[in-house]
Amino acid sequence: MKFKTIFILSLAFIMSCSKDDSSSSSNSNITSSLTCKIDGAAFSAYNISATNVSGSTLISGVNSSSGVKLIQFTITEGSKGEVNLGDGDLGQYGIGTDLFNTNVSQNAVGKVNITTNDLTSIQGSFSFDAVNNTGKIVKITDGKFVVKK
Repeated sequence: MKFKTIFILSLAFIMSCSKDDSSSSSNSNITSSLTCKIDGAAFSAYNISATNVSGSTLISGVNSSSGVKLIQFTITEGSKGEVNLGDGDLGQYGIGTDLFNTNVSQNAVGKVNITTNDLTSIQGSFSFDAVNNTGKIVKITDGKFVVKK
């Protein structure tokens, strides 16, 4: 239930926010993107954001072209290099109201590789398996992200 609440709040936040494009010139040439494959099907997000919350960074993106889909992961703020997703740092996939999480106890885990994490952007790659409350697993592969701060 905790994860479903986080998912719903995150989705509401992402859908209601828009990124301010009047950023300083030092990061004006960075374009945010988040792409991956969901069970082998291409996914490209829009309304991509990186939000700092209580010592963690929440990276998320939404696409609603064929039902609202959300990809997000939470990592320790300032992370760089490989981060394991599981019960601490978390990966999530949502479609409609169905939420899938990385969950170590059900072998649904993954990794985020942070290649850049500075004042202007956070960039890297990701993949994870996520499971919903009925035990269905979704495979998120070939993930790449660039998020302008």
